[in-house]
Amino acid sequence: MRVEFHGAARTVTGSCTLLQAGGTRVLVDCGQFQGEDELERRNRGHHLGFAPDGLDALVLTHAHIDHIGRTPLLFQRGFRGPVLCTRATAELAALMLADAAKIQEEDARRGGPPAAFGEKEVAAVYAAMRPVRYGQPVPVGPGIALALSDAGHILGSAHVLATMVEAGRTVRFGVSGDVGAPGRPIVADPTPFPAADYVQIESTYGDRDHKSLDASLAELLGLLESAIESHGVVLVPAFALGRTQDILYHVNRWKAAGRLAGLKVYVDSPLATRLTTVFRGNTNVFDDDAKGILKRDDDLFDFPDLHYVSSPMESERLAREATGAVIVASSGMCQSGRIVGHLAALLPRPSTKVVFVGYQAPGTLGRRLVDGATLVHVRGHAVPVRASIHTIGGFSAHGGRDDMLDWLARCGSRPRKVFLCHGEPPTLERFGQAIRERLGLETHVPELDEVVEL
Repeated sequence: MRVEFHGAARTVTGSCTLLQAGGTRVLVDCGQFQGEDELERRNRGHHLGFAPDGLDALVLTHAHIDHIGRTPLLFQRGFRGPVLCTRATAELAALMLADAAKIQEEDARRGGPPAAFGEKEVAAVYAAMRPVRYGQPVPVGPGIALALSDAGHILGSAHVLATMVEAGRTVRFGVSGDVGAPGRPIVADPTPFPAADYVQIESTYGDRDHKSLDASLAELLGLLESAIESHGVVLVPAFALGRTQDILYHVNRWKAAGRLAGLKVYVDSPLATRLTTVFRGNTNVFDDDAKGILKRDDDLFDFPDLHYVSSPMESERLAREATGAVIVASSGMCQSGRIVGHLAALLPRPSTKVVFVGYQAPGTLGRRLVDGATLVHVRGHAVPVRASIHTIGGFSAHGGRDDMLDWLARCGSRPRKVFLCHGEPPTLERFGQAIRERLGLETHVPELDEVVEL
C-alpha cells in the first residue's frame, strides 16, 4: 500500500493525494494551483501524475478551488467513479466550479489561454457526487474504506480517514484537508482523528499563530467605524466561500447591538451571493452558537443597509461613488473578479482602507499589496497605492501553529509519521521542527509526485 503526493507538495495550493491499497485507488482532492505563473501553468498541463481512468473514487475535503479546481479534468481523461463529499460541499463545489469555468472562458475570449474545462465537465462532476454524512463508513473497494469528520474550516469541510487493507495488514491514513481554527463562527470546531497510523496535515500557518479573534474583531470594527466618520471606503478582498459569510455574520451581530449605524455594506460578488444561499439551506451543520442565534434571527446574512450587488454596471458605479461603506468583493487574492476593478479605482485614494483577511499566495496581486508595494499593475495599467493596507490574520479559516499542534496532539493515537503539505518551504521546515520538538513525532515533507510505501 502506498500514498502519492500530486499537489500541495512544498507549495500551498493544488491539493491532490492518491491512496492505494488492495487494488483500490482513491484520490483525495484535485485542486487548482494558485499564485506564480509556474504554478498556474500546472492547471492547464496534461501531467497529473496518475491515470484518472484507474481511480475507484474521488473524495473532496471541501469546496475551495485549490482543493477542487482540477476535478473536471479527471472526467475529461476518463474518470467515471463517484465523487464523495458532504452535501454542503457538493452544493458549494458545483457553484465554485461553474464560476471557474466561466472565468476561464472569459479569459480565453480576451486572448488568454483556452479554457481547461467548461459546463459539460462541471455537470459531469456534479452528477457523480455522492453526499456522505460525517461519521458514515464508506467502503470504496476491497482495499480502502473511508470516513469523514468535521474539519471546522468552512461549511461542509471534512477530514478524511482511510482504513487501508492489504496482505493482511491494516493501516489508517488520515488526510486533514484544511484544519479549521477553533471558536470560529458558523462552523463547528475541527474533530481530531480517533486513531491514525499516518497523518497528512496542512501547514499553511504552521510557523505562526493568528492574532486572537477578539482582537481581530476589535480591529475590523475600528476600521469600519472610521469609514463612517471619514466617509471613506473599507475594501475587503474576501474569498466568496467562507470569509464573506463570516464577515456578514459579524457585521450583523454589531448592527443588532446598535453599532455601525449608517454603515453601508456591499457584497459585490454574484458567486458569494449564490454561495450564501447554500449556507441558508445547510443550517443543520452550523455550530451551536449560530443555531442559537437563528432562534432569534432567521437570517444571519441579511440586515439593514446590506446590498448584494448584481450587475457589472452597478459594481462600476459603486467603485466611483461609494462613501461611508464597506465593500466585500472576490477574489480573495485579487487575481480576478470584481475586486480587481475596485482596486484600480480605490487604491489611489488615501481615504481607502484595504483589509486582507486571508492568506495571500506568492505572486498574487494581494501578496504584492501585503508586502508593501507602492505601485501595482492592474489590468495592464500602473496604479499607485495611496490607500492604507491592513492585514487581520485572526479571521483566517485555517488554524494557526498552536491550533494544529493541539489538533495533532488530540488524535486518538500517536501517528508513526506526519506528512507536511500545503505550505511554503520555510513554513514547512519550521512546522516540522515544532512537531518533532513538542510532540516527538517523525515528520516528512513530500516532493511533488513523490510515492511513499506504507
